[in-house]
Amino acid sequence: MVESLRILIIDDDLLDRLAITRALRSSGMRVEVSEAGSIEAAWERIGDGVWDCVFLDYLLPGGDGLELLTQFRAESYEMPIVIVTSQGDEKVAVEVMKQGGSDYITKNLLSSEAVSTVVRRAVRTHKAEEERRLTALALADSEARLAEAQRIANIGSWEMDAATLEEFWTDQVFAILGEPSRGNCKMGRRTLKHHILPEDVGLCTQAYQDIISRLVPRKIDVRIRDKEGRIIEVELQGKPMVGPDGKLVKLIGTIQDISTRKEIELALRQAKELAERNAKAKEEFLANMSHEIRTPMNAILGFAKLLQDSPLDAQQQDYLQAIDTSGEALLAIINDILDLSKIEAGMMRFEAAPFSVKAILLAMKDIFAAKVQEKNIDFTAMVGPGVPDLLLGDEIKLKQVLLNLISNALKFTEEGEVNLEVKVLSQSGKVVRLLFEVADTGIGISGDKQQTIFESFTQASSDTTRKYGGTGLGLTICKRIVELQGGRIGLQSAPGEGSTFFFDLSFEVADPKPTMEAAPTQGELRAPSGPPIKVLVAEDNKVNQRLATIILEKMGFVCLLAATGLEAIQLLIAERPDIVLMDIQMPEMDGYEAARQIRSLADPDLRSVPIVALTAHALREEIAKTRAAGMDAFLSKPFQALQLQETILRLTQRAGVSRSPSSLAQNVLESPESGILDLRALEEMTEGNAAFKQELIDIFLQEVPKAMDKMQAALDRGAGVALHQAAHAIKPSLLLFGVPEARVLLQILEAADVQPAIGPEHHDAFARLLAHAQAACARLQA
Repeated sequence: MVESLRILIIDDDLLDRLAITRALRSSGMRVEVSEAGSIEAAWERIGDGVWDCVFLDYLLPGGDGLELLTQFRAESYEMPIVIVTSQGDEKVAVEVMKQGGSDYITKNLLSSEAVSTVVRRAVRTHKAEEERRLTALALADSEARLAEAQRIANIGSWEMDAATLEEFWTDQVFAILGEPSRGNCKMGRRTLKHHILPEDVGLCTQAYQDIISRLVPRKIDVRIRDKEGRIIEVELQGKPMVGPDGKLVKLIGTIQDISTRKEIELALRQAKELAERNAKAKEEFLANMSHEIRTPMNAILGFAKLLQDSPLDAQQQDYLQAIDTSGEALLAIINDILDLSKIEAGMMRFEAAPFSVKAILLAMKDIFAAKVQEKNIDFTAMVGPGVPDLLLGDEIKLKQVLLNLISNALKFTEEGEVNLEVKVLSQSGKVVRLLFEVADTGIGISGDKQQTIFESFTQASSDTTRKYGGTGLGLTICKRIVELQGGRIGLQSAPGEGSTFFFDLSFEVADPKPTMEAAPTQGELRAPSGPPIKVLVAEDNKVNQRLATIILEKMGFVCLLAATGLEAIQLLIAERPDIVLMDIQMPEMDGYEAARQIRSLADPDLRSVPIVALTAHALREEIAKTRAAGMDAFLSKPFQALQLQETILRLTQRAGVSRSPSSLAQNVLESPESGILDLRALEEMTEGNAAFKQELIDIFLQEVPKAMDKMQAALDRGAGVALHQAAHAIKPSLLLFGVPEARVLLQILEAADVQPAIGPEHHDAFARLLAHAQAACARLQA
């Protein structure tokens, strides 16, 4: 028979206690629930036996939950403690974890599924941690007994004369080696190294050299072979002894059989691995927090987009700008968390494509030009002698690191300058190792903070967060990106004297020979005709339901709404819609299960209805899970209206929706084989941030035609310098959007300023670039 879980709920709000109790009892778990409505009552109940899990309110009369959590831990109450709060703030979540909390749940998520998930995860993690702690205690106890037994156990000691290198062994050394006792004696030319296995001799030699040359103690684990040929694991310890003149006199040390300890260490590693597997729950927590932020962001940015299409006065325009600014700031935090989650999960992938070092530095100057002008400081970007311009590597990831370091430097520099410089560290054949340095004259960083500045959620001080903002994740992500590519990152800084962040990476020098691509004929997106498309939206969030209804009806679609997966299935059977937009996280039945049940329906038409996953998660494994559940497409919130429309039209293959070949932007834009556009670099840079992506597309559509006009005018005048400037200015945009041949054609046009006159090759290059640019703009506008 399954034993009941003893649950204690500490909350001054009766309704909240009832909500948690009801969720626990309807979760399917066997629970025995007790309650405490105040801090005094909590202290009375906490000692009543063993609690399997405690739900602790974040705010309590006369104190707060975090203080009480800290006091419980100080009194050695080690049961799982889950903080319950109405505040959806990531900082609260981080503080909970720092104070020893097991998990965190908001009061608007007190469903039976959410509560049971939290309880099971907390109990499972607690058990793993308890096993690890007991194993660690066993190891510590064993080491203590071994230390006490050194006087009577078989632990040998040795000495080595610094001048003669002759060793002295105690009687116990011979016992460890399995030899007859010879008492304490000098060994002549015989040393312990003679008994160490050949594979471990190098480690022993290095340790001896460290002790002799650096006068530091060393401890190593090596294997020796005794008189009977058996291999024994031993610990060798040695330390230098110096005379009054500071010179080395001799080395002294011990040799100890550690076979038993090695067995315990193996058990400890196994327990630690188990604890780490269960600690993945904390990573899931971060992903869930991102989901909970992205869901309301979908509504905020969606309604902001709708407002842009309506008449606005100046004050309303200011309000809308504030919404956009706040939304972008919040999405930046989400993207940092997702980047870190991808790195921790081993999902970060690196490309090896040609890129220009000079182009990256020029892009950095363009990107930060407005900020530099606003703060009235100098910003320089220099390429050192011998740096190859065309390299093979991941340009997007390199830009991400540089953008973060330069952004930080500008943020913390009020006057003076920020300098970016690239230097050659070494070159062997076609492989070059470059050093990137970002130096500023800003506030600097104290020495004690430099050791932790690259750790997650860490900034130089709490004042830094209050004054400058930020999550403290940027440098952590930079460090991981650099190290995953075999590089190193570091800094030199002093308070009030500025900082220099540097990192090194190896690249292969790229072949400068161009490869030409031809652009195929474009298709056109035709407006849907015939009966309106019927769209079933499965979404439990009321705001998002309203947003979806407005957007879909504005597109001419008929919108049906379901709040749960079960309702979606029932409505599907009753109304037979053309397509289903399925939210992933819903009460009663989530989107995955609903999709699986739809795919198992008896009716072949209903069974094959297109299903589009709508989720605030933006991790690659989510895409794989939606495919496994039988869904046809994946849209990450917040999404753009055009993206949604194109996805619906693409998947509803029926009369009334006519499309010419390759006509849909969804197909052309996201398919590298099409030759019109390759948006992989844009997708990588925006990382699921649909608003940011749309902003870049809008800028592209505005600036590219202007740049083409400037280049045409320069060609007409025969002005090589002007042609170079216009081509160089638009280069980052064309490369970011994957315009075919852009890199090669722009190189020809940029070289016009160093050639005697405009020639046929420049006119030809511009004509081809113009055709590609016009095709790209037409596709993006569609």
